[in-house]
Amino acid sequence: MVESSLSPPDGAALLCTDCALCCSGALFDTVPVTEAESRAVAALGLEVVRRETGLVFRQPCAMLRGQLCSVYEGRPPACRRFRCTLLERYEEGAVGLDEAKGTIAKAKMLIGQAGAFFAAGENAAGARERWKRGLAPGAPPEAARFHLLMTALNRFLDRHFRPDAQRQVVSAAKDAALPARR
Repeated sequence: MVESSLSPPDGAALLCTDCALCCSGALFDTVPVTEAESRAVAALGLEVVRRETGLVFRQPCAMLRGQLCSVYEGRPPACRRFRCTLLERYEEGAVGLDEAKGTIAKAKMLIGQAGAFFAAGENAAGARERWKRGLAPGAPPEAARFHLLMTALNRFLDRHFRPDAQRQVVSAAKDAALPARR
């Protein structure tokens, strides 16, 4: 395998700016915000809302411009703290830069395939909510295809990007009253 000579900090910055899945709504619907952080987050122009689980701002992030955070130096603390599984594995040396970039490319390909079945104006976060509701009995073939593509996408994102506690496939199966399979 041919690897880049970039050090983990340099490579990490490259991976994050190539990826942006944590900001685009592909990984998560919301980002948690503490009460103490809420004013600063709102001052950035992000709408902080109260949910049953606490304060959050929605994804995709309104501060994302292309693949870059427009408020990077002043980004919310939750964004500073977050490390996707792929980035952690890269920084540990368990995954090389070329392999990590390939994983990001595959995630984006899967997002594109599923995106062909998004409703008009629907983003990844909205599509994930629709997917979590499950497949209705007698659904048309395109709904079944959407469900299968979203399941494949979310299994891939769970495996390579989401920390264990934030995985979606098993929770979606439970939400849809389907047996959880791994």
